Amino acid sequence: MRKEKINKDSNRKWLIFYMILHAVLFALFAAIVNPSFQEINSFLSKLKSPYGIFPLLFFPLSVIFVGLIHSNRKAVLVFWRRKNPLPGCRAFSEIAPNDPRINMDTINEMYPEGLPEDPQDQNAAWYKLYHQHKNKPTVYDAHRFFLLTRDLAALTFVLIPFCVVAHLFWSSSVATIGYHLLTLVVISTLICLSAQNYGKRLIENVFAEATAEKG
Repeated sequence: MRKEKINKDSNRKWLIFYMILHAVLFALFAAIVNPSFQEINSFLSKLKSPYGIFPLLFFPLSVIFVGLIHSNRKAVLVFWRRKNPLPGCRAFSEIAPNDPRINMDTINEMYPEGLPEDPQDQNAAWYKLYHQHKNKPTVYDAHRFFLLTRDLAALTFVLIPFCVVAHLFWSSSVATIGYHLLTLVVISTLICLSAQNYGKRLIENVFAEATAEKG
């Protein structure tokens, strides 16, 4: 339980830091995409007015909105699968057989009635193994990084509409909004790919620990 609390506290700090970085990124796009003395003066004037500060409040609000998104919906966003998005749903059929560290003969011995085939059954069976090995360093680290990258990806998706609204408040040019959105799409894609790898690694590490223990 203590490790799980450390996980959440550490990830929350990273989310806040990431949100601040995006607030800075918004300011840079709003002021520097078309750098000129007039643009910089306009940027500073907006910062001084309540009307200009208001859009920046969208960024801390985005962290709250991420907390309202259910974990299954985050999985849909991260793994780009509408049905059975969690990697545990493919644990026995796809992930375990492709990891050379995992002895499939040992896994078959652990399930004498046959390996689960239904995606939901696979996830449930893998989750039981996870609880037995969740405090192992390899499993704990993979889980921590998976949760972090998953939440960072979800936060980036939430930031996209917020950034558009903030730019509209600031009367940013279409080019500025376009460049910023393209940047966010690239960032979200990279983070999703990272989260997918960490999710797969979490599955693999649980199986590796389970089979090593049995062997």
